[in-house]
Amino acid sequence: MNYDKPIWVEIEELFSIDELVLLQQALLKFMHEKEIVIEALPTSNLRIGYHRSLNSYQLFNWINWKKQGLPIPPIVLGSDDPGIFETNIYNEYALVYCYLVYEKKLPREETMKYIMDIYNDSRIYAFKK
Repeated sequence: MNYDKPIWVEIEELFSIDELVLLQQALLKFMHEKEIVIEALPTSNLRIGYHRSLNSYQLFNWINWKKQGLPIPPIVLGSDDPGIFETNIYNEYALVYCYLVYEKKLPREETMKYIMDIYNDSRIYAFKK
């Protein structure tokens, strides 16, 4: 059995990077039209996923594309398994805020607009008891 061995795939084997971007944007447009919400889990994705830093985290592409006028579905932040990842929803917002302000050097006002957009989407699409 080779179930524990990584499978390496060349990302440009089937599509170029430009084609992959267009495919992703088309999928995001579809999701926007159907109101399919994206839940981003920054801390969990950094610790167990592909991303080693927020520099490669897709959330920031979505923010930029939305700023450019592309249809992006609602985005919410989540906190995945707080007991394991030692975080909570407040830390997730703070992580995104600090990254945008201190790493990306975005103005605080612009950053707060992004944060408020995500927060408002979270209030609209929250699971309610």
